Amino acid sequence: MNSERIVPDPVAAIIANAVLMTAGPTWPSHEPPPSRGRVTAALSRFADWLGKSAETAERRRRDAYLARATDAVDLERRVRALERAAIAESRGW
Repeated sequence: MNSERIVPDPVAAIIANAVLMTAGPTWPSHEPPPSRGRVTAALSRFADWLGKSAETAERRRRDAYLARATDAVDLERRVRALERAAIAESRGW
């Protein structure tokens, strides 16, 4: 049985947010819309959340990959493969 947690899909969250935004303002018409500073702060928090979600998902993928090692030699080979991939990615290969 698969015991992995389900991570929210960031793309689905963006689409849902866009659909809600196109539905019209959610504040009463007698109140002004949110200030630009509040919107910027909310977008900043959303970007932080997306970054953390991506990092968490990547960490879980790496952990699952390493957990599938059959013995110590296989684990060491997998660790080296991840390290090589990280170096290649940082160089832009």
